[in-house]
Amino acid sequence: MKNFVGKGKQWMNNAQVRIYELSKELNLENKELIAICNKLNIAVKSYSSNISESEAKRIRLAAEKLASKNGTPKNELGITSHQPKSPEIISQNPLASLHKQQILGILKPIILTNRPFNTPELSITTSFHKIDSEDWGYTLVSSTIDSLISNIESQTALESYPDFWQRRERANELIFDLLGQEPRLVYVRRKGAGRNPGEEIWDLTIATDQHDFQLPARLEKLGKTLGFIAVVEQDGRGSLKVLSAKLLQLSQGNADGYAVPYRLRLLPNHDYHINIPPTALARMAAMPICGDHLPTEAHLRIWEVFLQIEEKIAKARQFCVPFFSHNGFGFGRSITFVIDITSATVDGSNENSLAVEKFWERVKQAKNEEVKLFETTPTGQNRCSSRKLGTIKEILPNSCTISIRLKDSLADDMAAGRYQLPATGFLFFEAFGDIQQIQRKKEALTQLKQGRTQNPYLGNFLFDASQARLIQETVELRPEDLLLFSANPSQKAAVEMVLASEDLVLIQGPPGTGKTTVIAEICYQVALRGGRTLITSQANLAVDNALSRLVHNPVIRAVRKGNAEKVAEEGQPFLENRVISTWLENTATDCEKNLTQRLDNVRVLQ
Repeated sequence: MKNFVGKGKQWMNNAQVRIYELSKELNLENKELIAICNKLNIAVKSYSSNISESEAKRIRLAAEKLASKNGTPKNELGITSHQPKSPEIISQNPLASLHKQQILGILKPIILTNRPFNTPELSITTSFHKIDSEDWGYTLVSSTIDSLISNIESQTALESYPDFWQRRERANELIFDLLGQEPRLVYVRRKGAGRNPGEEIWDLTIATDQHDFQLPARLEKLGKTLGFIAVVEQDGRGSLKVLSAKLLQLSQGNADGYAVPYRLRLLPNHDYHINIPPTALARMAAMPICGDHLPTEAHLRIWEVFLQIEEKIAKARQFCVPFFSHNGFGFGRSITFVIDITSATVDGSNENSLAVEKFWERVKQAKNEEVKLFETTPTGQNRCSSRKLGTIKEILPNSCTISIRLKDSLADDMAAGRYQLPATGFLFFEAFGDIQQIQRKKEALTQLKQGRTQNPYLGNFLFDASQARLIQETVELRPEDLLLFSANPSQKAAVEMVLASEDLVLIQGPPGTGKTTVIAEICYQVALRGGRTLITSQANLAVDNALSRLVHNPVIRAVRKGNAEKVAEEGQPFLENRVISTWLENTATDCEKNLTQRLDNVRVLQ
């Protein structure tokens, strides 16, 4: 003990300070702190390097002097380094700086553009900001180290690190840059059992579907997100063992029913020895494993065949016909085209000609639907050069004419002289709405096949409703809880069942039994509970009818999505360009009504 005290001063000078911890203390980024170290000729290898306490004091003093000289607090101190575009050449000496080729400069103080993670400026519309950040440890297998460097930087960059320790350090630096400096929103999914007993495979992907959580600058520049496949021990010991790291399309950073959101920092386990927190293990254990609830190939095949039939029917409505004159040189909203029916085809190709009878049959089926205008034959690359013209208004086979109701935007452009119809061209109809719906169904099947659905159990009950999870707890609504006091017992029971169900409720009833009333009440009750409801239908009128039943309540903020020209009168006030003024007007009226009622009550009491 005496010997220890006698050498106290020397012991303090030999005390080790980690660069990473010092960067947190000074509120500087890792690269900025390394820039100061190099300026002071203090050799560091990476963010995980250790320096002596005396060297740390020199760095603190330099940072304070720089801040004092420029009148800027340390937390607003910006120190930048400029790297050459070629890969870094690393010294063979492990203690030499990894940034030897950098041209270092300490610029005038700037306010850093990257906000701290929990600043008031960030939106709190999403609950993800309420999630506590966590630090998880990780280790990299050798193949992951190489693939990470080659994917994020390049194969040439990988080859510039001849020794394994150099590649490992560079891979750790990349992960620190992407996921170690500040917490990132990461979606974690269970992928199944690992190779050894007690192991499980997890998938970790940096989120891309939340505007308040920006991608790291490197990934933003690449236009990709980053995903890991890792092994986790059942007890969380040993941290994440990362088996692979891949750049992914941005769409793969979206949440689904299998994803658990975490705000994570990943730190190398050989430096920090961090296990997976027990709370994280418990959350993951409660989630289904990706793939456990996917539909069978037989189920999917039935739908794929059905979509092929739908697509064939939709294409059977398609037609293309040339016109050689029109009356659209004035300012009318409706234009009549004189067509050459003998040259009508399915798609503009002469090999796919249409008989006159078949052509008129298709035109009649397309009445009130949208057609496109082509100035040249719509084949090959010309298929991309169309202009949306308007909808078919009138068909006159005897005079070989078709009247088109122009789109409002096109009519305005023509009236202002910004556009003029060509004297000749082609009218083309491809059942765009049907084709688009079929494409959406195909995309939905792909998402279902990959297990990327909002409800992870969808694959179970979509093809067999009896597989939906049974209601565990019932919900009972009191009369005063209802939006529509006129709801009868059966309507109220239907709403209660919807609120209690986890997967699926089918409500059947003939016309006039109040299904639209039930929809309006569901929207209100879900909104009260902080949720959202999507009303969708094959017919525009059905959606607008449901909107018309929504008695105004400030808690309901309905928005009508769709083509304004096809929205019924009941839905017009809820279109995106009018919904705010509609809500404000209705809320003001509601407040005045409530105030009047309260004043009347006061007068009665007086």
